[in-house]
Amino acid sequence: MDRSVCPDMGLVTGFSFPKASSARLRNGAMLYELPFGDGDIVRIDCLFKAGTLLQPQLLVASFAGQLLREGSRTHSSAEIADLLDSHGASLSVNVSYESACVTLYTLTRHLDPMLRLLTEIVTEPAYSEHEFQTALNKRKQHYLILNERVTNLASRNLNAALFGPKSLYGSSATLEDFDKLDTEQLRTFHQRHYTMEDCDIIVSGKVDDGVRNLIDNTLGAVRTGASLHQEGSIYVSDEMNTNYCFEEKSDSVQSAIYIGRLCMSAKDADYHPFSVLNTVLGGYFGSRLMTNIREEKGYTYGIGSYVMTHPSTGRFLISTQTATQFVEPTISEIRKELDRLRETRISDDELDAVRSYMLGENARVMDGSFSFVDTYISFLTQGIDGTDFYRKSEETILSVTADELLGLARKYFDMDHFCVSVAGQKTK
Repeated sequence: MDRSVCPDMGLVTGFSFPKASSARLRNGAMLYELPFGDGDIVRIDCLFKAGTLLQPQLLVASFAGQLLREGSRTHSSAEIADLLDSHGASLSVNVSYESACVTLYTLTRHLDPMLRLLTEIVTEPAYSEHEFQTALNKRKQHYLILNERVTNLASRNLNAALFGPKSLYGSSATLEDFDKLDTEQLRTFHQRHYTMEDCDIIVSGKVDDGVRNLIDNTLGAVRTGASLHQEGSIYVSDEMNTNYCFEEKSDSVQSAIYIGRLCMSAKDADYHPFSVLNTVLGGYFGSRLMTNIREEKGYTYGIGSYVMTHPSTGRFLISTQTATQFVEPTISEIRKELDRLRETRISDDELDAVRSYMLGENARVMDGSFSFVDTYISFLTQGIDGTDFYRKSEETILSVTADELLGLARKYFDMDHFCVSVAGQKTK
């Protein structure tokens, strides 16, 4: 290679998202395999239907997940930590709206003992009173800290406005909700929702017959019963229709602005072309919001727009922080940029730049041995075929026209259908 010669420039196309092979383990759990690389490391994700949408009351799902690694039938919290450290392994738990994911990274040569430990952690947690009280006190303190942040207040109020304060997606915990928890609730939730028969197991990294057999002899050998789907819910859908909400935080240095509306899921026909439109508006550093509000006006250090999707719905959000005196000017400029996209076609040069950026971002999903696994899990949770998703994404990025984007902007960017949520000092 002659490094003195600049390589040809071109669009990054032909990206292919890996397709996992799948099989059922002896207990009925699904095993998805994403083998790659020669490194002596394996990642195992256990995906349970144990997200916050299924909890009988606020905080139960997150505590049930958090306390998994804080003690099991035969190991204390300290012993679990020591075993993971001594084997060069790591274990984490992430609880989302739809699911709870327990993730183990381990060296292949230590897979047997680490799989046995993982199996015990997910099927036989102790939920001891001591560990529960310790976690409860820490989470209370964390809650108080978060409640001081204007970004948290504005985001929370926006979700309540979009979905309704008593809805599944719009509700948020208060300090009093922590005191309603007890370990028996966690055990009941675990028994109902951490069931191996309904578990999706994703193994990635260096996968061979030995790895498959170990998984089948550990996670696949446990029978905990089928998931007991919860009847009813404490939540009542009560969508609140409001276009503006404000929460005062008199001692805040900056104010947070969250602007949003309900939109489409990732399965909707509008999703991929809307992703292009969103990138133009606020989806990358060269976007219109960044150019106008950060670079030209200097109102904020950073501003962006993005889409959050769920299995059957989605949210389109614009967020930023700014000094109190710039809150109204910032909102005004955001409105101008939304209106401009509804009134004027995007130029060919700008659209070409966005095409190039988005194709590069699609390829970046594969940048790193395990970087695409989180994306795969997200797709699995939402019932999306990742290979088909990225094929449609590339086709849309390459073919969508300025006229189509103009039509989408007119459909989704009417500020009368947005809610503006602000948290910070009152404007003087």
